[in-house]
Amino acid sequence: MKRRGTRVLVVGAGSVGRRHIQNLLSLGAEVSAYRYRRELAAELAQTFGIPVYSSVEEALDDHQDAVVICNRTDQHVAAATAALIRPMTPR
Repeated sequence: MKRRGTRVLVVGAGSVGRRHIQNLLSLGAEVSAYRYRRELAAELAQTFGIPVYSSVEEALDDHQDAVVICNRTDQHVAAATAALIRPMTPR
């Protein structure tokens, strides 16, 4: 049986988020992202070959193992709170 990588959601895809995405992929993680600038989501998905969600809630509903918060500082608490109240259940 093939072991799956840790599923990690990266919230935010500016320069810091992109560095985290690249590093996580190099470590074998199954990475997905949430990007609030929807007009740039397709480019992000194509560049890294990852799913990009249109809402944090939708991404969290896809059973993530971990969340990396990389969005704007004034949005950190909202993203972290959303991650904390969603159960991290196995697929």
